[in-house]
Amino acid sequence: MSEEQPRRTQARTAERERRRSRQDRQQSLARIAPFILVAILALAGLGLIVYGNTATSGGVGPRLQVDRDQIDLGNRKFDAPVRAAFNVKNAGDNPLTLGVPKLVTAVEGC
Repeated sequence: MSEEQPRRTQARTAERERRRSRQDRQQSLARIAPFILVAILALAGLGLIVYGNTATSGGVGPRLQVDRDQIDLGNRKFDAPVRAAFNVKNAGDNPLTLGVPKLVTAVEGC
């Protein structure tokens, strides 16, 4: 019987230690849980703000808009210089930079 008594005491002590360490983990998790929740909500809010700005702005970045799709010059001699005018505007939300060459070459059949 004397051997059983120390074993029971050791088992009880070990169980108390396990319970205490489990409680400590739960308490530490309970202390940091609000911070984790606030961080998650902040990231979700930031994501919604960024997504909302890109979805409602009508496009991200510069967007070229031309007033007509085609220019009909009639029957002309191929390789003869012609002039055509059209309006170009930026329909986007960022500055538009054009790197336009001075001359445009037409390909037969266009």
